[in-house]
Amino acid sequence: MIKESLTNIRDAAHQRFGVRPLAESVESLEQWWEGPVGRALLAEEQPLIDRSLRDIYGFHLMQLAVSRKLDLTTASTINHRFALSPVLVPQGEQNGLYTGQADLERIPLGSETIDLAVLHHVLEFTQHPHQLLRETARVLIPRGYVAIVGFNPYSWFGLFKRFGQLFASSAQWRHHSLRLGRVIDWLRLLDFEPVAISHGFYRWPIAHPRLMAQTRWIERMAQRTQLPVGGFYFILARKDVVGVTPIKPGWKKFNPIEGLVGVRPSTRVVEPLHTSAQSREQKDRSSH
Repeated sequence: MIKESLTNIRDAAHQRFGVRPLAESVESLEQWWEGPVGRALLAEEQPLIDRSLRDIYGFHLMQLAVSRKLDLTTASTINHRFALSPVLVPQGEQNGLYTGQADLERIPLGSETIDLAVLHHVLEFTQHPHQLLRETARVLIPRGYVAIVGFNPYSWFGLFKRFGQLFASSAQWRHHSLRLGRVIDWLRLLDFEPVAISHGFYRWPIAHPRLMAQTRWIERMAQRTQLPVGGFYFILARKDVVGVTPIKPGWKKFNPIEGLVGVRPSTRVVEPLHTSAQSREQKDRSSH
């Protein structure tokens, strides 16, 4: 009885405060990104993304984002660029990327086929972030890159998220609090090495232009010092797995002693028992 009651309480808490399936939150999150806070946040994230993508070359680029209306990859020189979303883009609303529908925790692509992956706030809004990151690692080629943008729980945004979860049920406040160190640990377990880390957006995440403008002095001061308390963090990591082709030893050319010619050993044949007995009798007779 007690166990059943605890299970019901846990299920109710998850229903109220837990992370929803991304397919159910996409439309609400897209509206939030079009609001004043979302636009201000994107205005600081995009330059960091652009700066990293310009120096990465390859054939295929994959974008995974919570909004189907964003194309964050315009600075890339890679020709084949596409995006995947758990919800299909309505006809006539597609952006510059060709967006297909897919389960982001089971990416329908072959292993080691993508040169660069951009993950824009999908880790915290998916129900199983480590599985999504593992799938990203699977589809990336050795020496491929992943660019990750996530919310920093140790910031004004993380503090406002705590209050937002209590008093509102909006999708933007219902996400995992993934600290930077935890994501880096996951990356290293998957054989990634971070090559660049940045922070940004030190203002209050309040949907009021005047209040956000009054806190811009915090932004200017923190950007000079790159304090790790910005509303978002940016990670660029490289997959340092090198493909190895097994080489079979050349046993036919093996010669441990110079001048010694190796000969293939002949097949050993076991002599029958009765033949061995007859030979012994003949030896005994000859000796007598």
